[in-house]
Amino acid sequence: CNNLENIIFGNNFVLNKVKDISYMFANCENLTEIKLGKDKPNSFENLRSIQSIFYGCTKLKKVDFNNDKANYQTFSQLSDLSSAFADCINLEEFIISNVNTEKNLTMENTFFNCYSLKHIDFTPFFNIKELTLVSNMHRTFKNCVNLTNVSFSFLDLSEVFDFTETFYAIL
Repeated sequence: CNNLENIIFGNNFVLNKVKDISYMFANCENLTEIKLGKDKPNSFENLRSIQSIFYGCTKLKKVDFNNDKANYQTFSQLSDLSSAFADCINLEEFIISNVNTEKNLTMENTFFNCYSLKHIDFTPFFNIKELTLVSNMHRTFKNCVNLTNVSFSFLDLSEVFDFTETFYAIL
């Protein structure tokens, strides 16, 4: 995928039977932007893992999963976000909203080495009535040296067993 620059998932993008898309776009070095369709809900209802899906996409600058016209995007079985955006060294914007997830999330290394990431707000990400339980945040934001604001409003961190190096940075 060396020539892939943009990914736009159209309206009604449905992957109801897919359970794992780990490493799907890993090391797509020229990928700069990812968007979801804005008009209708997208469904990923059996998706369990997006581990390292965009790992090493070094030119990726923007992830826009903001689907404000849809009721929500279904990720009800999603449990593994580990290394999903690790080594996306130029990632500046991570916009996501209206997501429904019911599982205990592993967020180990999710934004590891995202040096350019400045702000992340999980409040609109989990636009549901109940808190989303997180179990592992080991190195989630390690080396995010430009990160100035993180909001965990809808995350239940009471079951996290590993916070090691969550915000650790080497300058």
